[in-house]
Amino acid sequence: MRTCKATTQIAVSALICLATSLAAGCAPSDSEPPPTGTLLFEGARLILGDGDVIENGALLVEGDRIVEVGTTGELTAPPRATSIDLTGKTIIPALIDAHAHLGYEGYTSWGSQNYSRENLIEHLERYAYYGFGAVFSAGSDPEDLAIEIQRAQRDGEVEGARFLFGAGMAPPGQGPNNQFLAHAVAIAEQTGMTVLRGVASAEEGRASVREVSAKQIPFIKIWVDDRGGSQEKLGREVYRAIIDEARERDIEVIVHQQNARDMPDLLEAGVAGFLHGRLGPGLDDRLAAQIRDSDAFLVPNLGLGE
Repeated sequence: MRTCKATTQIAVSALICLATSLAAGCAPSDSEPPPTGTLLFEGARLILGDGDVIENGALLVEGDRIVEVGTTGELTAPPRATSIDLTGKTIIPALIDAHAHLGYEGYTSWGSQNYSRENLIEHLERYAYYGFGAVFSAGSDPEDLAIEIQRAQRDGEVEGARFLFGAGMAPPGQGPNNQFLAHAVAIAEQTGMTVLRGVASAEEGRASVREVSAKQIPFIKIWVDDRGGSQEKLGREVYRAIIDEARERDIEVIVHQQNARDMPDLLEAGVAGFLHGRLGPGLDDRLAAQIRDSDAFLVPNLGLGE
């Protein structure tokens, strides 16, 4: 039997939904609110996320934290705990979406016309409904609004998946694909807030990093992609200056890239990771080893049409 103590904070309602949705769905009910307090989930298959699996597992939750994990019948719940039978179900750690662009999607359309504080919050709530604990919105949000929503989440005013975002940097007037770029520019005009930072030189790159640091934004996304020759790729001197300045200020730089040939120098410069899996023929054992040795991550992100 494996039993371990933990203090992992969770969204309990999302956990219940994940575990029971196959049987009964997770629609809210005015007459049957979800249980609260101390909860003991028993009988489920627990996938712990570290390679271990507990069959017939038990999970003890107090308030909004997982405090103990073990085997059904061997994990003792305190008095007054509510027991919930999850036999035949599976519990997994909350999922993380590491590359998203929140707020643009509507029920029947996509674009700047849908972007609002309310829509962004709805997206976060929808992520939580489907079992996501966090989502990273990559360089496409009005910075001040995003910061305000993060504050509201910390203060308990806004629920949903944890909202992470990065400040976007690219050559002036470039970066996202042309359709996306037009909508990002429109949002900047609508809100009067910074969405994308155009950088044309190493000095501008360093200055932009200092501005991001002053706002205490911990991530920067850069675009190193010429869009098949239709845009200017962020130059080596510029992105190295951005990465260097960011490192001094404990800001992680994450890259939109499309080709493996751009990755070795970016890794050498010190990027934290890459947001696309379209790597081209240059992905070989040497590059794979460099990614591993740099402790960088790679998001195997694919578009809807791929």
